[in-house]
Amino acid sequence: PSVLTVVVLIFVTAIAAFSIRLFWPIDSSWLNLQFSFFASYVVLFALGVHGGEHGWFDRQTDRSGRCWFAVTLAAGIPMWVVIMLAAGALEGREAVIKGGLHWEAAAYALWESFVAIGMALGLPVVFRQWLNGPSRWRESLAANSFSIYVFHAPVLIGLSLLLSPWGAHPLVKIAVVWPLTLAVTWVVAALVILRIPFIKRYF
Repeated sequence: PSVLTVVVLIFVTAIAAFSIRLFWPIDSSWLNLQFSFFASYVVLFALGVHGGEHGWFDRQTDRSGRCWFAVTLAAGIPMWVVIMLAAGALEGREAVIKGGLHWEAAAYALWESFVAIGMALGLPVVFRQWLNGPSRWRESLAANSFSIYVFHAPVLIGLSLLLSPWGAHPLVKIAVVWPLTLAVTWVVAALVILRIPFIKRYF
């Protein structure tokens, strides 16, 4: 798709997310379904399916992918900082970004849409260009990626509860928990999930 098409898609997704969050703000759920994120879920799923069927990702140039990745990274981080500071996140007033008729909620929806779609166009090319060589651990990660995605939540929650008595700074805990979650889920996926015949066919 052209740059104009992508920009239009970003704005349409942001408007849809902002509209949905007037009724279901971020952190609300119904039967564990978080409707506040459904705009990007639907758009990204459709983009992946349609793009895959029509060979978009195979035909995308390295230059285009690098540009989307660089622009998204370079603009996305400062945009997030500005929105959070303007919303009063340091004073605990970040609720205005979660939904409602607030400019902060609109800005956050636009930022989220921009980063999600920009990275979806940039990351595959970055990985294709620099992380696509032969490697046993990369092949194993690729083979187990869907299982890791599906089953990481209970592992993450379990490890977080296990480490909850630890009095370290939250950022330190994050730095410890996320690689542990990846490693444990990876092992479970490779040694358990893919060895169960009925389940293996889906993962």
